[in-house]
Amino acid sequence: MTSPGGEVFVQEVAPVIGMVLTSLMYFGPMYAVLECRRKRRLGSLDPVLFAMTTPQAVMVATYGIMEGNVYFCTGAMVGTVLGIFYLLSAIKLTPSDEQVRRVELFLYPQLVIVAVNILIGLFNMPLATQIAGITSLVSSLALYGTPFLNLRVMLRERDASSINRGFLFMQIVSGTMWSLYSLLDFNVFVFVPGIVSLSFGLMQATLVLLYGRGRQRPDSEFLRGPWCCGRIFKRTETAPVNGALPPPLQAEFTTIPPPPQIDPTAALASTRLAVV
Repeated sequence: MTSPGGEVFVQEVAPVIGMVLTSLMYFGPMYAVLECRRKRRLGSLDPVLFAMTTPQAVMVATYGIMEGNVYFCTGAMVGTVLGIFYLLSAIKLTPSDEQVRRVELFLYPQLVIVAVNILIGLFNMPLATQIAGITSLVSSLALYGTPFLNLRVMLRERDASSINRGFLFMQIVSGTMWSLYSLLDFNVFVFVPGIVSLSFGLMQATLVLLYGRGRQRPDSEFLRGPWCCGRIFKRTETAPVNGALPPPLQAEFTTIPPPPQIDPTAALASTRLAVV
């Protein structure tokens, strides 16, 4: 039997903290998006990530409204507004039509599911609530598992710098709060995402502890040498933004002029003059 203090914590304190931390998680990409808007280029941000985040927040908010639980829907409503801002900003800066089509491919089917779910709710609210819970669960699992898409690269390169630390910390704490909340007022659509969020967060934290600083590998002689066929080979690597996949290395060849030609006759004459 749970003590009165523990019951108050699980039913009132934990969901409030989880709601706040869920809202803060959606603020994770804000700095990177504002930087992209300022520079007027997308950089390493993938707009498809926002095409996944926005419908996920809408699905969770829909389930919270149908369930009548303010804690479920409030944080997701914040995520919905921020997700739309991120998505519109990314689409405006997307350089190719192919990326726009990928965004549409991920975005529209999920919005159709939300619309159909709301329509079902007009005739059968219990069924619509179950559907909303399932869709929000699946979308949340996909969101929390996104960093593992780069798992093989992280293990091979021993570099977990693509995992965003701020988002990871809030994911762990938020998952803990929602899991504690579900222990007393059990709800499978809240308990499973909470446990998965906590578990995935701990696994990512382990990767950060092991490979957080990356493996320092010396460049080859070709890259270290200042001269390469009259050119300098400059290798730059952009830091990962908010847990997004690290961008590829960018090779920039900068042509430099050849060294000045010295006239050997003039050099010999100057040497003789100095000796005299």
